[in-house]
Amino acid sequence: LTMRTFHIGGTASGLVEQNMYKATANGKVLFKNVEYVVGAGNNHIVVGRKGRIMLLGEDGRELDSVRVEYGANLYVADHQAVKAGDKLLEWDGNSKVIVSDKGGIVAFSDLIENITYQEKFDETTRKSRKVILERKEEKRQPCVTLLSDDGVELARYYLPTQANLYVEEGERILPGTVLAKLNREEQRTKD
Repeated sequence: LTMRTFHIGGTASGLVEQNMYKATANGKVLFKNVEYVVGAGNNHIVVGRKGRIMLLGEDGRELDSVRVEYGANLYVADHQAVKAGDKLLEWDGNSKVIVSDKGGIVAFSDLIENITYQEKFDETTRKSRKVILERKEEKRQPCVTLLSDDGVELARYYLPTQANLYVEEGERILPGTVLAKLNREEQRTKD
């Protein structure tokens, strides 16, 4: 009974991903290698992958530390005083995201219907999305490119298999815009 209960509990708990982090005590926030951009609605979106937020006590000692999830929304600033329970950051626990670190005009490269992507209708949102297919040829690498007003390439984001696009060609976007999402469950089955 104990083994089965443990197994069921472990399996069930694996289905719910953590998606936020709250301060565990009163203290001061300290960013370490946290890279973020300011996007729509003055949201602060994490675009770096190696950042940590530390919580320091009044005496300066470290009370807690958490890795900052790529694509997370930050709700605090570096050196800000917080109280226990204050939300520090939040992210999509069900999806991995690709987020723009620059603003610009969206252009697609190597997106060819039924070759590198397929249109799929989402019953929940009642919208159609482009989903990246597994590549048969290595020379085709689907990606989103951001261009300036005069056509200069600002950034390029390669898209993995099963990524769902969240932008349209020709759309003007701000830094921190979600370009694509990849369901974490689908990613696990690929790995």
